[in-house]
Amino acid sequence: MNLAEVFMEMGRYNRARPLLEANLEILRVVRAERHVASTLLKIGILELESGSLKRAASALDEALDCFVRVEDEHGMAGVQVAQATLLHRTGNRAGARVLMEGLLVEARREGSALDVADILYRLASQALEEGDLETARTRAGEAARAFDAVGRQRFAERMRALLIRVAFVAGELAVADELASEEVAEARARSDPRGLAMALTLLAEVRLDQCRVDEAFRLTTEALRLRQRSGDQRGLVASYRLLADLLIQPGASRADRVKAQRLVSRGLELAQQQGVAVERAHLHLLQGVLSLSVGRPQEALSHAEELRLTSEGLSDLGVLSLKLAQEACASLGDLDRQGRYRDAWVEQMSQRSHPRARRLFDVTARLGLDSSPSCEWRAAGRSALVSVDRALLVETHTVDLTVDRVNLRLLFRNRAPIDLAARPQVLDLLDAVASSATRRLPVARLEKRFGRNVAHVVDQLNATVASSGRPVLRVSGDGGRVELCADLRVGVIVPRSGREQRKTRTSPPAD
Repeated sequence: MNLAEVFMEMGRYNRARPLLEANLEILRVVRAERHVASTLLKIGILELESGSLKRAASALDEALDCFVRVEDEHGMAGVQVAQATLLHRTGNRAGARVLMEGLLVEARREGSALDVADILYRLASQALEEGDLETARTRAGEAARAFDAVGRQRFAERMRALLIRVAFVAGELAVADELASEEVAEARARSDPRGLAMALTLLAEVRLDQCRVDEAFRLTTEALRLRQRSGDQRGLVASYRLLADLLIQPGASRADRVKAQRLVSRGLELAQQQGVAVERAHLHLLQGVLSLSVGRPQEALSHAEELRLTSEGLSDLGVLSLKLAQEACASLGDLDRQGRYRDAWVEQMSQRSHPRARRLFDVTARLGLDSSPSCEWRAAGRSALVSVDRALLVETHTVDLTVDRVNLRLLFRNRAPIDLAARPQVLDLLDAVASSATRRLPVARLEKRFGRNVAHVVDQLNATVASSGRPVLRVSGDGGRVELCADLRVGVIVPRSGREQRKTRTSPPAD
């Protein structure tokens, strides 16, 4: 591996580009056409990775012409793989898939195991970006086995990381947590700092979505230190983005938001240099959220547009751009545009599976982008959240209360400070009590599961929604039971009293 390839592997594209261009000039002078073609292919891939799609197309076209002249079929296949990725990035997903499937058949016919693995990886990545999670899972598994078979450990790591991300995007957080934890342990055992940093970042993202913020922060800072020591610029962008995300949680102090702003600015600067499209899109989302939080909705709207453009073909990020734009328009008082963005958001969310929609809904709640979620979800008619609520509400004729974790998390937004690491316990305790037949459980039984801090967890839950003036759970006067004293539906606490307690609900409440 030459120096230019080392820089590309590290994500330092601005350092790799001049080296490749200088090498190309020399090769043209000595008329080494096969090497000219290989260098042009590397330049095309570099420009593709850095987001310069026009320059990538030009370099790849020239590389293909060179490989045709020297009759190098393997080189031609390599260019076509890169061109398929280019087609996908420019929005021609069907064309990219057809081209890639054809190349996969050809690579298998020729018995080129490494090419097969590479194509499977790209197909899996494209399927994940498009939101086709089952195809992504299948292709990533095939690719991981293929890379293992040819002894390419680094690529096998990427495949396992892709499988973790598939589970994460699908909302299968327990699966993603288990896989990421295994990957961290294996990377530590191999003494592999780059692989460990990647695994730590994946695990931190999962823990953040599980509301285990303290753990996510610890994992992210460890990954950041590893990347700073190794000079992994591309990885640094991911670490800056995740740290900023952690710092702008609901209830964040002004000082934390200032730190987050610095991290986002530094991350955007690096992402612009390195051309990491996914991270750049994430950072524009965070920048938009920060702009909204300090009363600059026009700036937030600009970042929503940047997010939309940057996330072209990146399914879930594109959906979040709609939500950011909707909130910015609401702050500007532009109700017509707000309504259009809201309708587009609802349509996109209604097309997603329940776990995946819930995860996205959690993200918007965590970032404070949910000014009127219950109305929007109900307006969808066929939206995922309404479907979930109806399924739970109609479970039996005697069920007059349903608890949905997504709905509960809405209550945490902009409420009193709470120990974030304890949130999963709060949710689990509420689930346990609310799902019992009598809506009350003995403290002794709960202590077997939650330890001797049951009363503390109840206090935390009630403190979180203190501004509503209504507790959700209470410990009975004799200290022997924990019982439910409020009704949760679609993110709204409603007092339970008399006749309402006996009423059976079979559909979400009206606006």
